Amino acid sequence: MSRFRRSGSITRYFVEGEGADVSDVSLIKSLERERFKPLENSATETESIGWVTRESPGGSRFAVEDVIHGHFLIFTMRHDRKRVSPTLLKIQIAGDLRAAATGRAEGKQMPRAQKKQIIEEAKRKLTSRALPTVALTDVVWNCENSELYVFATGAAVVEQAALLFRETFKRDLEPASITAISNRYKWNDAQKRALAELSPFDLKTSARGGVASPVGADAEAEE
Repeated sequence: MSRFRRSGSITRYFVEGEGADVSDVSLIKSLERERFKPLENSATETESIGWVTRESPGGSRFAVEDVIHGHFLIFTMRHDRKRVSPTLLKIQIAGDLRAAATGRAEGKQMPRAQKKQIIEEAKRKLTSRALPTVALTDVVWNCENSELYVFATGAAVVEQAALLFRETFKRDLEPASITAISNRYKWNDAQKRALAELSPFDLKTSARGGVASPVGADAEAEE
């Protein structure tokens, strides 16, 4: 295994449902089914998202020794995107329209369908030539205590990784907020009140929607 990072921002989730067996081969097969597929020279696709391993970032293999490390499953979300410069696209379309209008009778309008076809062909031409930007996000699943770590904090990246995980393993995720932690580990009222004083604004949005109460609120209401 290549050297893993020693620091970085992490978003933590609790994996709901029954605990997973790290040696279950179906977990790796699930990763393979949602593997990353390269865009290559596609003229129509502009985005591709899927799993790879840190040893095989192209998504060509999911060796057991690359994924399983103790009671952890380690894999990576790869997100490639092709972006065509709007200015370059305008230049290409203008040139193609001029070329198509050559020889046309003065004042005669180009049919709308033909113009649309020229515009779409210009987009396909530039898209096929564009090189994608590549983003890699490491994900670690601790199967022993049903926790998932996404090595990112940006909302869009984290949400995409969580969505891909749910689709891949058919398991829901709960953000590991202070509230979720205190409920999961059954902290007593005194512990919740102490934590509430340190983190009074734990307005966690649950995975199913809605906002949770601040930690300790329920305990205080019971007094």
